[in-house]
Amino acid sequence: MAVSFVTLSKETPIYKLPLLYQKIMQNTYLPGRVQPGVDRIFENISLNAPLAQTMFEYALTALFPSI
Repeated sequence: MAVSFVTLSKETPIYKLPLLYQKIMQNTYLPGRVQPGVDRIFENISLNAPLAQTMFEYALTALFPSI
């Protein structure tokens, strides 16, 4: 589970999805972390790592089941 605090405003409008997504990722707090951000958990995962393969498999089966 992750929590993100984002204030919608002129700087972060809800209709500009790339900007909104960037703000959400920058302001997401993971369990046990004091600083926001999710990039730290992905920076040490290589493309061929078992965890990366598990994430790809999940994305293909759970997020896009018709592919």
